Amino acid sequence: MSLAPPIQNLDRLDIVGERNDGGVDLVIVVSGALDGSPSTLLLLETKIKNYIAELMSSEFKQKYRFSKNGGNSIFIVSDHPVDTLALAVIERLKPSAKRAGAYLGIRRSME
Repeated sequence: MSLAPPIQNLDRLDIVGERNDGGVDLVIVVSGALDGSPSTLLLLETKIKNYIAELMSSEFKQKYRFSKNGGNSIFIVSDHPVDTLALAVIERLKPSAKRAGAYLGIRRSME
């Protein structure tokens, strides 16, 4: 029996929240530990890069309250263990997210 990977649906946004004051919060939902395996790291990097590309698309900016002055976020939400190698992937992609107008970070829960 194989377990599902901790990050799925690489081609879709998991959660999009529009802020009343402008901006969007995009959430990557993690269903298991973000270990340091090459397959998990590739899934994480691909999902984040796809979110960044979506933020930069004109279709996204027309559909949602994208803030051109910042105030947009991409959050990886997980209550599971996160390996230091996965944290390094997130850190490495923060400048790309910033260029797309968003903060990139990790949260331990949706609360």
